[in-house]
Amino acid sequence: MTPGSENEGIFARFYYPAEGLGHYAAYKEWPLWLPHPECYNGLATVTKALPLPVWLKAKIIGIMWNTVHIPTVPSAKPIKKPHPFIMFSHGLGANRTMYSSISMDLASHGFFVMNIEHREQSACASFKPSSDGEGLEWIRHQALTQGSEEDYPVRVAQLDIRIKELSRGLDLVEQLNAGTPVVNVLDKGGKFDLTNFKGIIDLSKPVLMGHSFGGATTLVGLSKEPRFKAGALLDPWLFGLRETISQLPEEIDKPLLTINMEDFVTKEKSLAQLKAFLSSRSEVERVMCTIRGTVHYNQTDVPFATSRRMKPLGGSVSETGEHVSRQLNIAVLRLFLHRQLGLKEPRDCHDIVREYETLVEKIQWFDDRIV
Repeated sequence: MTPGSENEGIFARFYYPAEGLGHYAAYKEWPLWLPHPECYNGLATVTKALPLPVWLKAKIIGIMWNTVHIPTVPSAKPIKKPHPFIMFSHGLGANRTMYSSISMDLASHGFFVMNIEHREQSACASFKPSSDGEGLEWIRHQALTQGSEEDYPVRVAQLDIRIKELSRGLDLVEQLNAGTPVVNVLDKGGKFDLTNFKGIIDLSKPVLMGHSFGGATTLVGLSKEPRFKAGALLDPWLFGLRETISQLPEEIDKPLLTINMEDFVTKEKSLAQLKAFLSSRSEVERVMCTIRGTVHYNQTDVPFATSRRMKPLGGSVSETGEHVSRQLNIAVLRLFLHRQLGLKEPRDCHDIVREYETLVEKIQWFDDRIV
């Protein structure tokens, strides 16, 4: 977290290829998945899986997830070579930690991933430095009825704030890559030297990626921030773009991948809007596929953090299991990213797509060689 208010600073978590002991050897250092009990109430207001009072849902969420840890080593030294850069934007009720599984997968394949925590009241809970600079002040989730008329102007305003956060995030990683001193207000003891990131973040073709509301953020970010060179949408929730989405296909001149989860894209009826991007600007690569038997949470950590018995309460029951879904998501993402970034073709990803080909509804594919 950099100094200043939520409108000045930036709050994020980085995932990157690291040196040293394997993460299982350092299990005592693993951070909590939900970093604070304040997150429980925000999650309780968002989840529709539990038809219970918010206070009771929050209590159940705490029981389910208060001991879940992320298998990463905090403050590990990065491998000293340039890593392609991805910025990730979270969905409603999520935060900087709830996409750790997909971020760890990408980092294990050589990417430097920055998970921004948006502080415009869309996260389950966030915080900022207090006005006296001595403590932290909580920013709680703004509970609204999703998709309501009351909801729409709030989402438009939040998108505007999110785009400013994305640009400040790019400014930050440019400083880190240059070795410019950066203050981390959460590391007052200086346990991690941020100059370790000098020269290891490849910013030649930054990629913007987002899930759900973060997918809408990605579309606007690609149109507004010229430094991003490609984008990936994970099950995008497009409600906040209902009055502007028709303009975006022509405004975005960058390669774009969309991976839909079958249940959500069907319920939200967003497929027609997404197809508009495939039919415009034929000179720009636009790719979209839907993974069958999947639900919205399959692109988050929720299925991995929830026991089999509790999955119905977490809203993460899916016909296609979370491990297969994650394999397909990562395989499709890597095929797209390697192609756009000029990296060596990942043959293992071809094998995964072939193995589970019946689960992939191909609206448009990369080329005939893959299948």
